[in-house]
Amino acid sequence: MTVLLNRRAEITLDVYEKVAWGGEAVGIGKEAVSAMDLSHDAFMKMVAERLAADPAAQIYAITFGPGDAGGCFLAAVGSNPVDALLADETRRIEASFLDKKGGDERIGTIREEMQHDMDAGAGVFRTREGLEKLTRQLGSLRDRFERIKIEDSSRTFNTELMAALELDFMLEVSETIAHSALAREESRGAHARRDFPERNDGKWLKHTIAFRGDGALPRLEYRDVRITNFEPQARTY
Repeated sequence: MTVLLNRRAEITLDVYEKVAWGGEAVGIGKEAVSAMDLSHDAFMKMVAERLAADPAAQIYAITFGPGDAGGCFLAAVGSNPVDALLADETRRIEASFLDKKGGDERIGTIREEMQHDMDAGAGVFRTREGLEKLTRQLGSLRDRFERIKIEDSSRTFNTELMAALELDFMLEVSETIAHSALAREESRGAHARRDFPERNDGKWLKHTIAFRGDGALPRLEYRDVRITNFEPQARTY
């Protein structure tokens, strides 16, 4: 059992139960005890004992409000939304990679093909035809990635799992690059469209924001570029 003390002045999570000492009841789970005559140290000891008696507790955080007699907030860290996300991701990795049976695709093969396809379709010079072909190729690689075979199921120092996770991320980034480049019908910096050789500040002086939703393709949105000291100008060299 671990008790974490945090001197922050306030918290926002509504899952916290408010408890106090110095005359009010102290609520810990379903129990409540009187804290009328408890000192701060005695109160902390009592809280620790109550938490230790809870077999479901893992780590608790206690946060004091401002002032000597401020409120005390108590909750399991596991109720933190970030912890819930981490737990979900752990389960996803175990189910998708470590506990999965079968598979006929190799990580290295897919990675090598992805590198070749990206170099051919999304190099410095790009065309609509090449980018459309690339998006189809990456979609196929993503489907094949779902059938990769991982022989090492260990939970520690698993370099094969690391390679699989890295390839998963690289495929996602590659798809984002390809779809963003296909949508941006202009040339700008290292993005040179053969079919749109000129820069178009009127339409495309924007940041591309990509979102991964429930669908197979990234969702693209745009935000205006904030101009400060230097106006954009055409390259003349």
